[in-house]
Amino acid sequence: EHLAGAGEDRQWELRPPKTKAGNRILPLGDELIKALQIYLIEMPENPYNLLFVGPNAMPMRESAFMRRYFNGDVKMAGCPKMRFYDLRHTYCSMFVQKFGHLPNALQELQYRMGHEKLTTTLDIYTHFMNIYHKPNDAFANQMESFVFKNESSTQAIK
Repeated sequence: EHLAGAGEDRQWELRPPKTKAGNRILPLGDELIKALQIYLIEMPENPYNLLFVGPNAMPMRESAFMRRYFNGDVKMAGCPKMRFYDLRHTYCSMFVQKFGHLPNALQELQYRMGHEKLTTTLDIYTHFMNIYHKPNDAFANQMESFVFKNESSTQAIK
């Protein structure tokens, strides 16, 4: 679900994701879990059970979140100025670089991103792959051996 609204009457409402695939459980690393556990102890209660709220325990606008937290942390990390959404693209690009060669890795990424179709994930997050692709002669020889059933030309893929 995501928070939307806040017109003149300052009312907010939780709305469902755009697609069924948007409802998902995401794994978190141990360090993030520890940090969130500490944060949750200090976090003010709020009617929406949000992680980041304003001083009045109400939803925080993106501009306030950027000003209070994100921009300073980005600067402290020595990164160039970025939008919060850029983290999503960075995560996906790094995921593909690190795990893209593994079976079902792209389906896992599709799930994590909440995309109904794998083609959406591929269209958005794999455009950079040609930059990093280096031809692998050993792979070509393996494919040739498989196709022509010539075991003598088989080489190990490195």
